[in-house]
Amino acid sequence: MKAYAWENGKLKEYSSLMDASKIPVSSGMVISLVGAGGKTSTMYRLADEMMVRGKSVIVTTSTHILKPAKGLVILAERAWEVKERLKKESWPRCVVVGREGEQGKLKGLEPEELAKLKELADCVLIEADGSKGLPLKIPGSWEPVVIPQTDLVIGCVGLDCVGKPAGEVCFRLALAGDSFRGFGKPDKPVEPEDAAEILTSLMGTRKAVEDREYRIVLNKADDEENLNNGMRILREIDKRGQVICAVTSYEEYAGKGR
Repeated sequence: MKAYAWENGKLKEYSSLMDASKIPVSSGMVISLVGAGGKTSTMYRLADEMMVRGKSVIVTTSTHILKPAKGLVILAERAWEVKERLKKESWPRCVVVGREGEQGKLKGLEPEELAKLKELADCVLIEADGSKGLPLKIPGSWEPVVIPQTDLVIGCVGLDCVGKPAGEVCFRLALAGDSFRGFGKPDKPVEPEDAAEILTSLMGTRKAVEDREYRIVLNKADDEENLNNGMRILREIDKRGQVICAVTSYEEYAGKGR
């Protein structure tokens, strides 16, 4: 894994995503991940880093996530059921919590039960959005599902969206309307300006952030082209205001830090 922070117009390599994203962890912190392109990988990477630092972590969803093939999964309807099960487990560790869903997926607990999970771990990581595996997304009026107890929101995008026809890489493209620089044309290639606008817009990835802390994570910088596209997006984000941004590659990539 490689993680870079965007600092003073340059990429600086860090040893952890938490450091690159300047994510603190205090007891009972809730982090919701929204957008597209690498939310699940980012969520589990953060969980791993938190555990290394001696933190207990609950991974869950307010929508749906794939059930992991390994690790501790607690199927529950209520937070007290999770609490009882955790009494039998050693901490710190990562625990995945959800209700049994369809097609190998877990679905989230009811919002009031999700909120109670913050009492059971140092950090609760919530995948709060869905994108059908696509790297870019325009949210619907009902999305994302960010619970009120969320302290920090991470907006994600996959760098492999740049240069591809929007109709192939953007989930819910038809909802773009006239809000994003005429972005809604399916055959129009995604430009760095488009991704930056979506990531920073209150009608885009930042829609449910409100007054919470916000981070942007650009994923899939797995080769020189995507890394360069990441820097192009970050320069455009800079024009729209100050946001703490990180770039990641979860693949083995020996690219040079910038």
